[in-house]
Amino acid sequence: MKEKLGKFVAIRTGKLDANASSENGKYPFFTCSITPLKIDTYSYDCECVLVAGNGDLNVKYYKGKFDAYQRTYIIESSDKGILSVKYLYLFLEYYIEELRRLSVGGVIKYIRLSNLTDALINVPSWDIQKEIIEKLEKLLSIISKRKEQLAKLDELAKSRFLEMFGDVKHFKKIEDFVDGNILSAKKNYKENSTINYIDISSIDNKNFSITNITKYNFKDAPSRAQQCVIDGDILISTVRPNLKNIAIIKSHESNLVASSGFCVLRAINCPKEFLFGIVSSDDFTKKMTSLTTGANYPAIKDSDVLQYPIPDIPLKEMKSFANFMQQLDKSKFRIKKSLEKLE
Repeated sequence: MKEKLGKFVAIRTGKLDANASSENGKYPFFTCSITPLKIDTYSYDCECVLVAGNGDLNVKYYKGKFDAYQRTYIIESSDKGILSVKYLYLFLEYYIEELRRLSVGGVIKYIRLSNLTDALINVPSWDIQKEIIEKLEKLLSIISKRKEQLAKLDELAKSRFLEMFGDVKHFKKIEDFVDGNILSAKKNYKENSTINYIDISSIDNKNFSITNITKYNFKDAPSRAQQCVIDGDILISTVRPNLKNIAIIKSHESNLVASSGFCVLRAINCPKEFLFGIVSSDDFTKKMTSLTTGANYPAIKDSDVLQYPIPDIPLKEMKSFANFMQQLDKSKFRIKKSLEKLE
């Protein structure tokens, strides 16, 4: 019988601002990002599950000393003899899609405490929990290896880009290579039109891919559903801490509308794969991070993206890199298909 999760757990949140991290810190600092930062001190020493409360909603398991961002939920089992923390982690790893569906908000999606405490969980005997954990951990190990393969292919793309263009001396700006006229959704759709909406939380920033597209009647869509986009457009989140939420649209869906939280790039004077190689680089992310402004919702401007320098090279070299990226994408596609079956 399923019961509410709140009956079995204690939940608190971190207290620190995201800027409290230290590059060479001794302890993990959990924020809404998938990858933990570092920090010099710790406030918690426990076995727990950490759930990002906003932005890139994700779940992590940790045992030991750490600290946490104020929007991060720290969830402990009230009685480990009844509910194993690893079983709790595996449940929430599965339940994260429901949390994403329940998330609310405009610029940055967030979940409420009640979304966690009201989640319905089946808590079998400890022996059955142990059996489930052992089976799923073996499967998760294989899944992890597939994800590592994808990450190495991404690293290969970055290395190839640096090899080809690292010594270029002359640059143009991104705005010289894109169409600046992205159609407004308000001008294109009537209230009863059906749209396919993409927001910041739709993007997996680890694989630079769109993981879900939500259908809406346009009159019921979020107010940020403002930009008409098409297959091949590049979406770049302009909101920190989600600046790595970048993807090329590869969808056969029609009536695609993107959040105004994206800068949309439509390549016209270069291959889109070449342009994507620029904006998915670490150098681009570091530069954009340095340009963020605003206290409550730090963000960059579209103009910051458009002014970014891009190598001024012959179209032939751009196409060579684009062809390399297309071959890489084929390999990634095969691994992703295997990953989908495993998941």
